[in-house]
Amino acid sequence: MDNLPIEAKRSSFLHCTDTINRTMLTLLSVGLYCLLTAIESPDIGLINSKSIIQTPIVNTSISFQGFLIVAPLILIVITIYLHIFFGEWLKLNKARIHHNNSLTADQKIYNSIECRWTLFSINKGFPRLLTAFIFYWFVPILLGICAWKACGSNELRYPIYYITLLFSFPLILLQINRVHEYHRFNLKLKKIILVSLSITAFISFFFPLIPGFLDRKSDFQGANLDNEKLAGSNLHNYNFQSANLSGSNLQETNLSNAILRKAILTNTNLQGANLSKADLMQANLTNANLQEANLIDAYLMNTNLSGAEFQDAKLQGAELEGADFKTAKNLDIDEIKKASNWSNAFYSEEILGKLGLPKDHNKILEDEIKKHGM
Repeated sequence: MDNLPIEAKRSSFLHCTDTINRTMLTLLSVGLYCLLTAIESPDIGLINSKSIIQTPIVNTSISFQGFLIVAPLILIVITIYLHIFFGEWLKLNKARIHHNNSLTADQKIYNSIECRWTLFSINKGFPRLLTAFIFYWFVPILLGICAWKACGSNELRYPIYYITLLFSFPLILLQINRVHEYHRFNLKLKKIILVSLSITAFISFFFPLIPGFLDRKSDFQGANLDNEKLAGSNLHNYNFQSANLSGSNLQETNLSNAILRKAILTNTNLQGANLSKADLMQANLTNANLQEANLIDAYLMNTNLSGAEFQDAKLQGAELEGADFKTAKNLDIDEIKKASNWSNAFYSEEILGKLGLPKDHNKILEDEIKKHGM
């Protein structure tokens, strides 16, 4: 910059200032939009393909799952672009100050390089703190909110967490280095902070190994998810109480430990699904396809299983009290006997005979239920 004409120096400095200013405003606009969208969007968008977000300016539609991936990447790109120019601006500003200080009073009238006042050019008090927040902390906080939201999705929680981690710590390191370089930061204190930050970053990489650390129990209670295509999804530990999942494709889906109490699962494809330890009390699985499903230790008390397909389904340890198997198909007698309270469920006459239960078993059980108000 020293060899450039004075007009070129002024133009270069002002152009860099304007670019940073525009990029900073863009980052704030995009960031605030992402913040509001992430906070206001319900958890149902994490699995519901019908949950669409309309993006401004480009006027395109994107799913909420897609938003949680795209939004952090856009914020990161804008931030990197901002800091490329801000790093250059810091060098130009340092050279500008040096240039102005080398001029005599008369020379300053024509040859000084003036600074265009913007938020980041005011190097003191509240403006400096606000600049530090926008440039170094605003995006990590937004990424943290996206990561928290993504913790409700078994597929997104780990990628978004590590994206947040891998971007945030280098950005904080950049802030520390710039403070030290341009504001005479104490070198000893800098070393202490860098060591502490490095240890924290290293440990943070292993936090997800702690059971339940990234678990945020997603709540889809009463949600309408009929005819959804969720085959192969990981819905472990989700809450679908009283939700409508009728006609949905849940083939090979992991629903272990899920709460499906009073859920509507009529005509639902659950072939090969993992329903181990799932709570299906009073759920309606009329005509559901449970072929090869894992129902080990599932809770099927008072569950309607009329017309459900049970070929090769596993029922070991499942709670069957009050379950209705009267028109269920391809029940395996040995599997039924591996379940708990199998003798207190309803069956067809054919199955009753194979189980060695009396023909009037269903009538006796109905009277018993009425008697105890179950």
